[in-house]
Amino acid sequence: MGAHRHLQPHRRNLRHHAIQTQPNRRNPRRGRLVRHRLAHASHPHAHAKRLTMNNSTLIYLHGSESDSTSGKAKQFREWFPGMVTPDFTGSFEERMIQLEPILAEKSDWTIIGSSFGGLMGTVYTCKNPTRVRKLILLAPALLREPFGSFLDLQPASNPVTIIHGTRDDVVPLEAAREVAQTLFTNLTYLIVDDDHRLHKTLHELDWKKIFQERGL
Repeated sequence: MGAHRHLQPHRRNLRHHAIQTQPNRRNPRRGRLVRHRLAHASHPHAHAKRLTMNNSTLIYLHGSESDSTSGKAKQFREWFPGMVTPDFTGSFEERMIQLEPILAEKSDWTIIGSSFGGLMGTVYTCKNPTRVRKLILLAPALLREPFGSFLDLQPASNPVTIIHGTRDDVVPLEAAREVAQTLFTNLTYLIVDDDHRLHKTLHELDWKKIFQERGL
């Protein structure tokens, strides 16, 4: 695997480097790393408002200590009216039980999961790959310790984009990436100069492009 470059985004002309994995015929559990460049607009708000897709199949899964009133949830609802932003409470198992009937109502979902919500989105996608159009994970809690029992999953070929900050002190980037590369064969890993909350990055990315891209 080649070295990964971590670049700080320029405020006016933002470009981040991403790593994308392509299916490996000899070993489908691990992808082949290639360089992939993902461009972002300097004004994501305008792009988001022009998004022509079914926003009712966009769902945001918040983190363990968050809810539908969080900054990310509010911002996504503003940019994508009709986006589903439910509340989850309790243990991981209880949250998955709460999630199942919501996603059973439709298919072709684009799931955006933040931190603990990223773990939820990962487990659901690997178990129900035909119901998920794309998975987008924000600093996902893909950690063998303490969540290894939930991560014994079959790899999924769905398009997956993971956005993770180099200054994340809650979910170590490298530990999460190691797990992600065993679970997803169509993976784009976007490394940004941000912390676990990704508040700065939220307002810098072109979400229209990220939601619409289908990967390989």
